[in-house]
Amino acid sequence: MKKLLWLFLILFALAWCNMVHVKKDVSINESIIKENLNKKTWYLNLSNKGYDKIPDFCNNTVLNANIKIIDFSHNNIKKVDQDLTCLNNLEVIDFSYNDIDNFINLWKPRFLHTINLQNNKISNLGNLSKYKNIAHLNLDYNNIKSLNFLKNLKDLRVLGLQHNNISNLSWLDNFNQILSIDLSYNNISDKYQLKYLKNLHTLRKLYLKWNPLDKNIINKIEDWSNSNN
Repeated sequence: MKKLLWLFLILFALAWCNMVHVKKDVSINESIIKENLNKKTWYLNLSNKGYDKIPDFCNNTVLNANIKIIDFSHNNIKKVDQDLTCLNNLEVIDFSYNDIDNFINLWKPRFLHTINLQNNKISNLGNLSKYKNIAHLNLDYNNIKSLNFLKNLKDLRVLGLQHNNISNLSWLDNFNQILSIDLSYNNISDKYQLKYLKNLHTLRKLYLKWNPLDKNIINKIEDWSNSNN
């Protein structure tokens, strides 16, 4: 009986150690980068790696300076709080299909023009003053109500916002170069909010379907935006 008890305790201890100590390695070294890097396009594919946070790039390899595109999609990342200053030539970063609810801008990217944050848990992106060069921003399928954090992104061309909780459009006054906005599947019910669209002279595509607005109004507004093409 005592032997069985000791055996049980040993097995329990081993199982507990595995639970406590076996974690996904979030470090990144030169071999990992080389294995997942396409040097023709400098595209680094780190999707579906099980990361729960962004790996530390800046202490490992000189290859970092050449990377232009990073794909972090389909991981378990909770927040963007890593300093990526060493990625001097980064142009596109994909954080789609994660669990991000916190985006802390710790670095000032020189060439970054595209951020994909689709399918996360974001309600606010905070101060984006360091990201003035962003032209493409995808925030589809999040928890966004207010978009005041976009006021510094004067160069936005394409903005994805479908499947959020947006009802106010006053933030649209800030954009002089926007080409495409997808606001479908939101909570825009007040037709007077549409007055903020009138100064968007560069707008070419606008999507408003599946908002609690009159369908005729939606069709007219979308036809108006398409007529600018």
